[in-house]
Amino acid sequence: MLASVRLRRVRPGSAVLELDPPTSLQVGLDGIAPSADEVAVEFIHESNGLITGEPSPDRTGTVRRLVRQVLVDAGEIGSLAEIALNPVRPLAGLPKAALVATVPIKTMTEIEEPRATERRKRKVVGHAYMVDVEPGRERLRMKLTDGRDLTLDVEEGISPESVKSALDHAVEVSIEEELGGPTAARPTMTELNVLPPAGRVPQRTIVELMVEQGLPANRPDYQALATAVWSTDEELAEFDEYLREMRQSEVSSA
Repeated sequence: MLASVRLRRVRPGSAVLELDPPTSLQVGLDGIAPSADEVAVEFIHESNGLITGEPSPDRTGTVRRLVRQVLVDAGEIGSLAEIALNPVRPLAGLPKAALVATVPIKTMTEIEEPRATERRKRKVVGHAYMVDVEPGRERLRMKLTDGRDLTLDVEEGISPESVKSALDHAVEVSIEEELGGPTAARPTMTELNVLPPAGRVPQRTIVELMVEQGLPANRPDYQALATAVWSTDEELAEFDEYLREMRQSEVSSA
């Protein structure tokens, strides 16, 4: 539909483009075709959001980044962009103020690029001291072997009975979490195993541990790597002393 919009006139002085409406209706995907007015309203809303900081309905930020790029390109013509929509028919529920955006291009809000995400799987062992089996809020909280607390959402498919049975027991859980930069979203428990009463961790081979932790099959030359960092025994001793002092400081502060 938008492809059939025709340029009618360009007035000298400013970059003012006047468009004729489409000459025919073109149906989009699945029979849905946004009108030129609907697209323009969304463009104006996103343009205003670049000044006010109002969140975009598009959580991915893709639309706002594209709108911003259009305005950045327009900045080669002038430093102030004014976008105004004069619809052929009144748009229900939209005040006239919503159909205008004035954007000082040089002061637009910067948009952070989306961080690459990856999914990571791992296994942890600890003591389950709280469970919640309320529908829609299934959670398990556990104390890890290093003293940290970990709260896990329970994946759909794990029965409430098995979660209840883990309460006040040593458990081994499989976790899947999404990493985005240095942070991780709340991890989800995908598998739960209650350990024997003694809390003994099931014995696994080195190969099994390497697979679980995602380690490469070919182990690096640790001696060569260490030598590249600490070339003398004195440097190694200094680093060892530094670690000792840091650990002692953490224990004292705790």
